[in-house]
Amino acid sequence: MRKGQKVFEMVDEVLLRQVEERIERYGETPRIAFERVSCTEGGRLLLELRDGPHGGERAASWQQDLAKERAKKREEALGHRLP
Repeated sequence: MRKGQKVFEMVDEVLLRQVEERIERYGETPRIAFERVSCTEGGRLLLELRDGPHGGERAASWQQDLAKERAKKREEALGHRLP
């Protein structure tokens, strides 16, 4: 992740690396490689993230907020389990 990088830019880089790997490994065309990557669970999640409401946020800020949100959910889950 680069300083100031947006979430959609980070996602595009990840998808591009995956597509390039399929092109090199299987000799697929870029279009076919992208379709195959997009059909995986990870690919679908990345596309949802890129195209969703957080796509234009700075990636560092989004990741910090995400980490805080996950910590809060874990804390709440533990709280519900305790008597």
